Amino acid sequence: MYSHLCLLVAFLSAAACAVEAPTVQQLQENPQLLQQLYEPAKSPIVQEYYFRGYLAPGTPQPDSVPPEYYNQDLYVVRDGSQVLYIKKMAFRHPDLSVENVTAGESVLCLANPSGGNGWNANPWFVVARNPLALLGQVSGPGDPDQDEQNDLVVIEDVWESGWPQLDHVEAPAAIVFMRVDQHRLIPDDERNSRWAQTKVRTINETIKQVQPGAAAAFAAGKPAPPTLFSGILLKLLYYRIWGQNELGWEEFKKDLRLFDEKLFPVARFVPGKGEVPTTPIEDIEKYAAETFEQRGDFKTWLTNYVSTPLTRH
Repeated sequence: MYSHLCLLVAFLSAAACAVEAPTVQQLQENPQLLQQLYEPAKSPIVQEYYFRGYLAPGTPQPDSVPPEYYNQDLYVVRDGSQVLYIKKMAFRHPDLSVENVTAGESVLCLANPSGGNGWNANPWFVVARNPLALLGQVSGPGDPDQDEQNDLVVIEDVWESGWPQLDHVEAPAAIVFMRVDQHRLIPDDERNSRWAQTKVRTINETIKQVQPGAAAAFAAGKPAPPTLFSGILLKLLYYRIWGQNELGWEEFKKDLRLFDEKLFPVARFVPGKGEVPTTPIEDIEKYAAETFEQRGDFKTWLTNYVSTPLTRH
């Protein structure tokens, strides 16, 4: 009885003092530290733990968790005798989301949601199976080519916001396919090249179809459909992913001048005038160039995005 009481007192004291979740290194050295964590969800391979260092033992997991503990949660991946600890970096979610994806090699994808609605606000960890290893993150598993097989994809979000002429739904989102090669998460260059060429051809066909009506609207002093402007921007993004930057800019400047040398028929808001049905081409080109300069080299951005969780382990 006395020994049990001592253990209880020690446990209570430890819980009261624990203000930080164990680090990955500490867990590797002492797996018993998992006792400081809740285990609300698991699958045959993956267990998800929540940090509970701010709660007294036996206290139910609350619906609302202090924000400072959002990034204290943990995935534990087990495969035979192998164990991998992955610190989550975002909002805790009530469901355990695990997907099996084959992209060069078979991998596990584990959701790491932030609770936001941005295209890259809810990334997924990518975990190799043999041996277990965290390879990085992607925007998510998805099937953009609709072949009924999930792919590893990253969304180029440089223009998700910022264009006042477009709302969030109309913003151009370019897809980048990733694959696993020798335990490395890398761009699928061959597939991305084919995908970009296909998308560019499709956008060019759309421009040809929309152009007559847009020209008539321009002549009548009305803006063209925002999807036309979004398509032209998306075309430039795919040239950038394709590695054809100079050709992309040539096409971009040509497309913007389909109607006029100085004005493009996309509506913008002007203080004191309200909505104006055109935007100066010079302003469009300037903003596009500035945002690309701020983003930097595309492949460097992609590498940094994919490797983000590796810098925290």
